[in-house]
Amino acid sequence: YSQKVTENGGWNLTYDGAYADLGHQFPNTHTHAVSAGYFQQIGHDLTLRLAAGPTYVRTAAPFENYPGYNAHVSVQKPIKSNALLLYYAHESGASTGLGSISDNDRAGFGVSRSIGTNASFFADVSLFDLRSKLGVNYKTRGISTAASVGIPVGRMLSLRWGAQYQRYDEASVFGLEQTRIYISVRFNAPELWKVTR
Repeated sequence: YSQKVTENGGWNLTYDGAYADLGHQFPNTHTHAVSAGYFQQIGHDLTLRLAAGPTYVRTAAPFENYPGYNAHVSVQKPIKSNALLLYYAHESGASTGLGSISDNDRAGFGVSRSIGTNASFFADVSLFDLRSKLGVNYKTRGISTAASVGIPVGRMLSLRWGAQYQRYDEASVFGLEQTRIYISVRFNAPELWKVTR
């Protein structure tokens, strides 16, 4: 849910729920996260965004549930047809990273732009610090690059595919490099949550 309070600012409220099937090596998990955010245009063309909220991870294993928090701060600036983004984020209970569930700290730089009339492109470079929460206690740091392209396939659906490359520091117990390719479908219908005054 998002509500504009002034011409240049407002707030939003989000809930995310996720289920991760991690095979036989780790217990499967349910992750719940609630986040309250604030956005405000500062200066002529800078937009500041802040968001934070609690998380809770429930697992199939006894005594391994745990609470945490998410936090995110970013500054965005448009330059011609591009949008530049600087950000820092903390995620508790992320289903990507080390082992099964990780706490992740990430700081990075991103750029997005429109392609033609409907498509969009996004690229990102970030530094990360990962700490596993379930099973063996792993820690590692590294650098990540990612790129994705999105295309609408209807009024409420969009298709996005992309790739990610991560390189871990030499202290990692895993391989020094990791590559992912993914595809996702996004549903967006903000009018379903519109509040009539």
